Amino acid sequence: MQATSYRLPCRQFAGARGPRTFYASLPTQKKKAKVEIDDLFADPESQVAPSTGSNATQTHGRLRKRGLTSAARVEHFNQLVGFVSPRLGKKPEVKTPRVRKSAWTHLVGLASTQEQLEKVVELLPKWKDMDCEFGDKFGDLIARRCDELSCPLLALKVFGDYSRYGVKMTLVAGRRLIHSLHMKYPIEDTIAAASLYSVYSLPPIAQDLPSCSMLVHACYKHNSKHSLQVAEALVPRLRTLLESRPPLKVKKESPRLAQDPSPKWLLSSLKQLDQVLYERNGRKAEEWLRTWRSQSGYAKPIHTETATTSSP
Repeated sequence: MQATSYRLPCRQFAGARGPRTFYASLPTQKKKAKVEIDDLFADPESQVAPSTGSNATQTHGRLRKRGLTSAARVEHFNQLVGFVSPRLGKKPEVKTPRVRKSAWTHLVGLASTQEQLEKVVELLPKWKDMDCEFGDKFGDLIARRCDELSCPLLALKVFGDYSRYGVKMTLVAGRRLIHSLHMKYPIEDTIAAASLYSVYSLPPIAQDLPSCSMLVHACYKHNSKHSLQVAEALVPRLRTLLESRPPLKVKKESPRLAQDPSPKWLLSSLKQLDQVLYERNGRKAEEWLRTWRSQSGYAKPIHTETATTSSP
């Protein structure tokens, strides 16, 4: 799956509202494996089961705790797909029992390969055709599984075409998408993900510290004329964000990071950015960046007499 190239104005990341559609053309044991059908389908009289408040991450964790073997997991997945597929669309082949919204969470959580996840994605439009909606947490799960299965472009495809898939990108999902793209994929893909913030009415990229930091690092890493323009336009905004925030005191083993890894992504991208700017400035550290990192406990403090030789 390859992305199209883009040339986007830097102002788009500062809060300007972009077009409402974007990136749409991108391309155990047998007993344990048994699908609990009653839990996944609604009663015949009901339309769509109400969305539960369960966290997508917790659901995925429960699936792993069941201890399914790889073969049982595949069997479980295929069986569930077999039940869901004929019950979708404007004119479903099987009308009852109706599919519960929780079935989608199970499908995405059970998918263990990119191909399986793509199979789930292919079914999403049929759910939307039934005038059914996905909860916001579902977008977070899509972004997470695409990240875990090393196929973030699939998440970009889904979020980039809301009219087709009907899956909303939250700030949590947006941060994870940028994280999964910004180091290993073309800069155009990361910029495309950043541009979706305005489509989903999220805070502008220049106002979200983790997202802004990762994007700036990606732009410098790419080192093209256009990416450097974007980076240089965002650096002053990144500085403003850092100087307005207290130092980040998060231990690497903190349980908090399991639920929200964005602080870890922020610290990592700032470390890399510190190194980049140190080299670009003739081996002189950016005081505002190094000071914030040192106050957070992740870098040595700057000393005026050694600032030109002290690396991150």
